[in-house]
Amino acid sequence: MNTSFLKSIIYSFLIDPLFYFCSILTVIYTSFSFFYLNHFFVLGVGTTELDIFFKAISISCIIIIPLLVFRIRYFIFDDSIPLNSFSKLITILFSVFVTAIIPVLVLISIPVTVNVFGFVDVGQFISGFIGIVLFILTAISFVIFIFNFFNKGYIALLISILFLIVFNNIHLIPLYLKLNSFFNFFFKQFSFAWHFSSFENGIIDTKDIFFFLFTTLIFTLLSIYAEYKRIGKKIDFFAVVLLFLSILFSVITFSKFYKRFDFTVNKQYTISQTTKKLTSKLESPLRITYFQSNELKDYYPQSTEIIKYLENFASQTNNVFFNVEKADSKKLNNLGIQGQQIKNQTGTKIEYVTVYSTILLQYVDKSTLIPFILSIDSIEYDLSQRIQQLISQKERNLYIISGNGKSIDTYYSYVQPYLISKGFKTFVVKDIIKELENINEDSQLLIFGSNKLSIEQSNFIKEKIESGISAFIATSPFTPAIESDWNIQRNYDDYFLKILNSWGFVFDKSLIQDISCFPLTMQTENSTLEYKTVNYPLWVSILPQNYAPKGLTVFWSSPILLYNDTYSLIKTTNNAWKQTESNDKDLPFLVNPFLIPKTAYESGAKSEQFNVVSKKSSENMNITVIADQFFVSSILTGFISSENFVDFRNYDFLASELLNLKKENELSELMNKSKIPLSLYKITDLDLFENAKNSSIVLNFIIIPFVFIISFFIFQILRKKR
Repeated sequence: MNTSFLKSIIYSFLIDPLFYFCSILTVIYTSFSFFYLNHFFVLGVGTTELDIFFKAISISCIIIIPLLVFRIRYFIFDDSIPLNSFSKLITILFSVFVTAIIPVLVLISIPVTVNVFGFVDVGQFISGFIGIVLFILTAISFVIFIFNFFNKGYIALLISILFLIVFNNIHLIPLYLKLNSFFNFFFKQFSFAWHFSSFENGIIDTKDIFFFLFTTLIFTLLSIYAEYKRIGKKIDFFAVVLLFLSILFSVITFSKFYKRFDFTVNKQYTISQTTKKLTSKLESPLRITYFQSNELKDYYPQSTEIIKYLENFASQTNNVFFNVEKADSKKLNNLGIQGQQIKNQTGTKIEYVTVYSTILLQYVDKSTLIPFILSIDSIEYDLSQRIQQLISQKERNLYIISGNGKSIDTYYSYVQPYLISKGFKTFVVKDIIKELENINEDSQLLIFGSNKLSIEQSNFIKEKIESGISAFIATSPFTPAIESDWNIQRNYDDYFLKILNSWGFVFDKSLIQDISCFPLTMQTENSTLEYKTVNYPLWVSILPQNYAPKGLTVFWSSPILLYNDTYSLIKTTNNAWKQTESNDKDLPFLVNPFLIPKTAYESGAKSEQFNVVSKKSSENMNITVIADQFFVSSILTGFISSENFVDFRNYDFLASELLNLKKENELSELMNKSKIPLSLYKITDLDLFENAKNSSIVLNFIIIPFVFIISFFIFQILRKKR
């Protein structure tokens, strides 16, 4: 590489309007894709996931890089430059790279902006940045080769853009054409975007690194060959063959021996010591088979991460063997597995395709299944808890009691299927005294509400809990009418609350309100059909905490006062306040989302922090209490979920705490080892959110482009002085 030549090319970029146009275009397109096409500023939809950010940069490079190379095409064709072909082309490549990377560095403003709204995974940012550097290098080497090969500027410009589009999307061809496995594999291996996908997810795979490096090297050598041919210079044929074979051997070698490095903050793709300890107890081989429909790979390309994860799982753990099989509907139906239907719309045609994504674990003469899985978010927990059950043959028996008289099937319809998927064996209790008479100490109780429990039933449950049976209790001194007007009434003669009081769980006769709350969209009370989004302080959004790393939402919850060695697990923010019970027995609380005060200042109350979930652990008692009997109600889950996303954070907390109550803390930690919270949880006030949104727009759409414009005029002035 020649330094003087490099400086000359970079200077020619800095004084050319095309460079500034390309830079501004990159910034504007990336910002628009991330903030608007990605619906970042839409409440309940916006996410801090950075994969869209890096995808947008890679797409902008398809246009920007050919334009930059087009700008310096005369250097490529200038045979009078006193440098050999390799040195000249490497210098040109590096100069275009330096120029193309400038707007990418400036775009760090987007992750910085996103961090104001929520948590940004720094590891994902680092791996994504490394990936975009390699992507840009490869794209530049390819475009330089095209210009060298065709030797005509405008034709080469169009062809390079066209081919970059093809190379970036070739892995999508199997979505539209039915091809055999060889062509599917072939198209993926030649796709730039396919090899870039691991980087944008926080994974650095040496196979992907070597793909970009070797591809860059090959296109550079092809450029030298094209230049030699253009100027009539001879090439040693045997040297070319030897070099080609060396590269081919290296590619094959690195495809067989590779490493994957997990850069995500919580090491989402790394096998934990807990899992390794479990698999070390395997006395016979554990066989893991993944049944995958071919169509699934087409509709959900991320499902291929499951295969990569399971391969990694088997390689890092002893006595575990893994293989992939094409899903056979008859075989899976015999195993009791039903396929899932996926909607496929092409033009005016809509069809539903049945797909399978099932993991079968076989150990000695026993087997268990993960019926359907689309991502690796909780795959390590799903595998580990099933391996534990295969080894120990112990079942997690959980008895569910409706203490408020509400039907479990109607009001808590998600609870059983969810807990079963997490390894619990659930039983809905109809006759408390009869059915729970002989349960053993390994069993657990899950109680929803308590105002319908009789004195006899309450005392019976008390005896069981004090005898060592752990329990998770969701109750409160008030009951909201969740299926109608949300009016809240006090629970009179709730004998079980007196038992909780004796254990040290005392409920304050009030409701918690917090500025960290759920933004509720409802129809206004006007005559016209109009919808408005308002913060609803009675639905408290609990920020991520130690025992709830994803956060959760509680509805019309009361503060829990702590006595007798009880301690707090989950708390509100310091900016919460109480709504005390009024003297109006018909309407003891103000619940209207449009009328209720949104801050402690508006209500005239004192801001403070309250306990929402509390626990007591002793030699004879292990109990957790949450002051919300409907926190896993399917009705309220529907309110806080969106069309494309079901909010299962409350269910995650429930399952995690049930494991903690059973002293299975390591498995509980595994269950929480999922992706970091990606919601925009840092700003809960609508006015502050709007201000932050406007600041983000001004910075990324106005200030940064304006800086490039000012830089252009500065360099023009310096050029004239020079």
